[in-house]
Amino acid sequence: MRFGKKSRIGLLVIIIVIAFFGGLFYHEEVPVVAAQSAVNKLGELSTAQSGQNVLVVSPHPDDESIAAGGYIAQSIINGANVTIVLVTDGNAQHQESIRYSEFKKATTILGVPETNLIFLGFPDGKLALGIRYHYKQHFKCKLTSIIQI
Repeated sequence: MRFGKKSRIGLLVIIIVIAFFGGLFYHEEVPVVAAQSAVNKLGELSTAQSGQNVLVVSPHPDDESIAAGGYIAQSIINGANVTIVLVTDGNAQHQESIRYSEFKKATTILGVPETNLIFLGFPDGKLALGIRYHYKQHFKCKLTSIIQI
């Protein structure tokens, strides 16, 4: 099948538009994360010891276990006081109570007492929308009060 000159130009325009909006979406929606070289330095981080406090901020239920489960468990074994702040309600699939239950069960397995779990309850999947500023200020206020405790 051969394309005429107009068809090729039309196809090229479509590809450019898709590439432009794809790049725009990527730039606006994909969060900046630590470079792999920075992530590799985490192995040098020693676990907390008896008498030390650890504050883990988990964006979603299960992020604390996936990202820092070993660190949390070893810090608890060492006698550290670990507090976990759960930022969102995990309700993107309308399963808030299930996600909270799973979160409590996982953190109990890690050794974190339920009294050291803080639920901020921000709506899951809504933090990146146009109302970022409101959530940012609200989150900052809540986190500041937690740190002062």
